[in-house]
This record gives sequence, structure tokens and C-alpha cells, in this order.
Amino acid sequence: MRKIAAAVVAPRVGLAVTSTLALAMAVTSTLTPACAGQVEGAHDAASLSGSAAVPFTASGTAPAAVTAPAAVTAPAPKPSLADLQRAAIRDMIAAFNAHDAKKLASLYAADVRSGTPGPTGWMEEIGSAAVETSHTRLFAAFPDMSWASPRVYFKDDVVIQEWMSNATHKGDPADPKAVDTPTGIHGVSVYWFNEDGLIKRDDTYFDGATIGIQLGAQKGKARAIPALPAGEPRLIVRAGSPEEAKLVDATKSLYATFEKKDEKAFLAALAKDIRHVSYAAAGDRVGVKAAADGFQSMLVTFPDARVAVQQAWGFGHRVVVQAVMNGTQNGPLGTLKPTRKPVVLHTLDILEFDNDGKVAAMSSYGSNLELLGQLGAIPSPR
Repeated sequence: MRKIAAAVVAPRVGLAVTSTLALAMAVTSTLTPACAGQVEGAHDAASLSGSAAVPFTASGTAPAAVTAPAAVTAPAPKPSLADLQRAAIRDMIAAFNAHDAKKLASLYAADVRSGTPGPTGWMEEIGSAAVETSHTRLFAAFPDMSWASPRVYFKDDVVIQEWMSNATHKGDPADPKAVDTPTGIHGVSVYWFNEDGLIKRDDTYFDGATIGIQLGAQKGKARAIPALPAGEPRLIVRAGSPEEAKLVDATKSLYATFEKKDEKAFLAALAKDIRHVSYAAAGDRVGVKAAADGFQSMLVTFPDARVAVQQAWGFGHRVVVQAVMNGTQNGPLGTLKPTRKPVVLHTLDILEFDNDGKVAAMSSYGSNLELLGQLGAIPSPR
């Protein structure tokens, strides 16, 4: 969500597609307020709005010879963390669409760390005041922005929210290409909550270059502006099953194939008709052949590529992965010649497995600005 407005000032450059698995698959080239949600998972059927705490009133009647004590109301029990998380997501949806930056900031701890991949690599802000400031600027640049969330994942203190937004840019009047221009992106945020139900860490992934292309500030073809889904987000709750753990292990093995340069093992983990959706790319790639071409192209571009899984969470037949790729651009990347420069790329991928344990679909959230900035293809931000 944060720093979206910064993308509109990026200069014109030719774009390459990036994310961890997106590089392997394609390197050759708001929310309406919700009160409840459909829940997946065997251990939790609560709605997004949570359950209301009902005060317990204890009263009694003393023996006839004794004056009855006044009714005593016991304090309401503290809501569970799950209830607090659902309330926070509900309030975030409402505040975002109301463009209430102050309310949004109130959902964050005072010392929250908010990070996102940007032109200089991983960029962080500290504090809820910074959250309010960045959203105030965002809403000024995109005053009609709407935000929607198709899916929200819950596991202990972690909530992962897929989201989409569209808006009309009302930026610098001196730049006619950037005024009254429709924009729209896909993104995902990972929130860690403290025991009081406040967000203490926020990692958000989206492709700022997509907005730059949509505004005419950069060359390239952007993914189509998304149509926002109606209704409530689907709530997906981790079951903690052995099957989920098995898929997490399979995912880690898949990512290890990059450093091992083991194309055979990489392709063996994929379904024949696998569909890869990289939201930093204009279109999707389908099939094992496309995956094989991408794997080889990545190794040509980044022959020393190493992928480290930072976090991996299983949710039924899905695995959500935060990963970091390190490599040196010793080969061409689209129209960009080898720079011999090292890069560190941050991505979040969501893998969906079929009944045979193969990856049938994959969604990747990364930032082309992170790649291009480190390769010197765009100027460093002032």
C-alpha cells in the first residue's frame, strides 16, 4: 500500500519482469467494508468481524435475613488475537476506502517497521506516524482510490492479505500525461501482530513500475487494470496439518533448484499446465515449456543466482513464500545488456498444489523498480 505514489515519477526505461520465481518463468521478456468472509480451514469458522464480547453479569439473592448485594458485572474477557486481527482487517478495509490515513495509522504499533521493495532495494519506514504520512500523500495523489481484497490468510500472529486497487491519478498538473489517468495494481501485505492486536511489522509487495507505465512515465506494456472483486474477502486459516508441512518442504526444495541449477528437479515439481501469474508482467505464462525456457534464461542472466526462503506458510493446498534472490547480472536481461552488477530481489509467491503434489498455479509479487534501480537502469531517487 505504501509508496505507491512514488512510482509515478520514475523515468522512461525499458522494463524487465522480476520476482524470484517470476524471473525463472518470465525473464525472457478499496476494499468495500466487509463484515464477514467465507472461511477455509478446519479449525476456525469465525467471520471477519469476529465475535462480539458479551459481558458476564454475576448476581445473586442472599438469604432473607441478609440484604442482597448489588449486581456485579465482571469485566469483559479480552478478545482473542484472532478476533483482534479480524477487527483490524475489517477496520483497515473501511479506513482505506474512506481515505482515513489517521485511522489506518491507529491500526499500527507506534514502532512498527513498514517495508517494501523499491528502487534502492528493500526500503523501510519506522513508526505509525510514517504510515499516516505516506497514506496521506497516497490519497492526495489518488483521491478516488478503491481497494479490494480477494483473500486473507491467518496463522497465529501473521496475517497475509492479497489486495487490488484502482484509482485515477491527480498528480502534477504540469505533467498532462500523469493527470486524470486510470491506474490499477495487484499487491500483497504480510502483517505481524502484537498481543494487543496492533501491526508491529508490515511487508508489502507490489510493482510500482506498472503504475509508471500506466501513467506514461515509463516504457513498456503494463498488466491490465484489475476489476475489483465484489463482496467479502475469503478467509483462509492454517489447519496445521501434516499435509501442509509436507507442501512447505516441497516448496523449499523447489526453490533450492535454482542454486543447484537442477532444471530436471525444477520441472518435475510442476504440473504440465502450470499457470504463472507475475503481477510485474503484462501477461501470464502457461505450461512446462515456458517454465523450462524461463529457468534457462534466468541462469544465463544470473548464473550465480541463489534463492533463500525467508518464510513459508502452508494453508491447505497453498503455500505462501517470502524469498530473496541474490545474483549478478552477467547475461542480458531483455534489452538490457550485462551490467556485472549484483542485485538482491525480494518477492512473495503463492503456490497452489494439485492433488498429485505438483505446483498447478503460482502468483508472484515483486518489483521491477527494485531490479532496475540496482542495475542502474533508472536514476537513484533523490
